[in-house]
Amino acid sequence: MMLLADVDRIREERIKKNLSCRKLSLLADLPDNALSRIEARECKTVHPLRAAAIAKALGKPVEDLFYSAKKVI
Repeated sequence: MMLLADVDRIREERIKKNLSCRKLSLLADLPDNALSRIEARECKTVHPLRAAAIAKALGKPVEDLFYSAKKVI
């Protein structure tokens, strides 16, 4: 299952910690541009492992920054 990012909340937490998108990506052990792509809403969904890495780097629970992307039929 993929997750959707609460982009505004991620950006808010990143700025509180005085981190650039690139720096947060590196702290989360993700490609340099991963966070800038998420914040620009270029990525529609985020893999749970990436979400967990971002949340950990920000010191927040995953559920504070991401939510389930359940399909509606």
